[in-house]
Amino acid sequence: MGVLRKFLEILTLLSFIAVTSIMVSSHFILMKLTGDSPSERNDQRIRIITYGKDALSDNKNIEDTVNEKSMTMDTSSRIKPIVGQHPLLVGPEIQNETGSIATFEELEEESINLPHSTTNAATRTKASLDMFHHQKGGMVLLYHVAKTGGTSIQQLFVSMKKQKSSKRKYVYQKLGYKNRHVKIAFDDEEARDGQIRKIDDHIRGKNSKTLLLEVHSSHYGGLHNNSMLSSKIRNWREMSQTYNTPMFVITILREPFSFAKSYFRYFHVNCNKKWCPEQFNITLEDFVQTLEIHPNHQCHMLITEKIFRPRRNGEIDSPFENEEECEAIYETMKSTVDYVGTTDALTSELEPLLYHMLNGIVEEKHNLKSEKNLPFEEASIDDATMARIEDLSKYDQKIYDKVKRDFVLSDHFPDFKLKKKKR
Repeated sequence: MGVLRKFLEILTLLSFIAVTSIMVSSHFILMKLTGDSPSERNDQRIRIITYGKDALSDNKNIEDTVNEKSMTMDTSSRIKPIVGQHPLLVGPEIQNETGSIATFEELEEESINLPHSTTNAATRTKASLDMFHHQKGGMVLLYHVAKTGGTSIQQLFVSMKKQKSSKRKYVYQKLGYKNRHVKIAFDDEEARDGQIRKIDDHIRGKNSKTLLLEVHSSHYGGLHNNSMLSSKIRNWREMSQTYNTPMFVITILREPFSFAKSYFRYFHVNCNKKWCPEQFNITLEDFVQTLEIHPNHQCHMLITEKIFRPRRNGEIDSPFENEEECEAIYETMKSTVDYVGTTDALTSELEPLLYHMLNGIVEEKHNLKSEKNLPFEEASIDDATMARIEDLSKYDQKIYDKVKRDFVLSDHFPDFKLKKKKR
């Protein structure tokens, strides 16, 4: 019996070694085929801002937390980028009286090819006005397309945290390009896996705060079906249904001519940072030239991970978006997000809707800070030039028109009534 037992133990050990060898070999073969090696990954970081001394209280192992101190919030400040970093991925300084900043390594998947989820627009739980009212915690995910007004959603969460009457607690997280305070090696698998776990744990109900997860359009491959972000949204959606945790995914788009003017002023006029693209004079001719560089740019930012057109040998790549691509990304967006707002209705619809969903209180609309006019406006542009401008944004216009048609607030939330101002 002793000899037989010894033989079985040796056989079991050999089987384990063989299986382990096959798994390791398969892993490296797949990495080779897909190019998913550490040296080929984008050096992307995550920045998490928490409000309240016990925010993200489950994460006791955070070592790089900035000491809490009394601060004041400056919501009027322009985005303050770190030199060499993209401004949209850093954002304005968000501060409050008890704020603290915790910094982490990049949010990146370990798996080589994420499977598609079975959760889609037809099967997922429909968003409702009271979805957050009877739950502890939850998550609002904002896919932030540049220059559409997403920063005001961020500021809405900050203002709700400051309100003494609010019974809910909020956490604000932002996926950033690089870590402002500490740089952890991107091949640190333990840190990367921990980052995924923190958000997963939040959805599993291990944190009672309501989370705003803000993802910028230049991260994680856009919203196309095979992107890391879309895969994670599908995964988080399934988890939210399993654990009965509210999850509301939104994005914002803008009327194309208004978007193009805002993008031109912010990125192409008097921008003196290292990340700035080519600079132009504030003239109609130069404005049209930037549209030649960035045609249908909202469609581009929905599809890809690049906020600017990449350059090769000093030349800007020609646009790859066509009508079919832009139609496809719209359908993908419809199946991925719960609601698409528009910049022109941001303060009259989307912000009051979010406030009501999160607090059960109907708030009066407030005014969005207006941008300065350019020397040229639509009324002063000749017909031929205006036709050219419209042609360069025709796919963006089609997407925008579909959003206006398919995302009527009263259709999605028929019980929502905006509070009228007292006269």
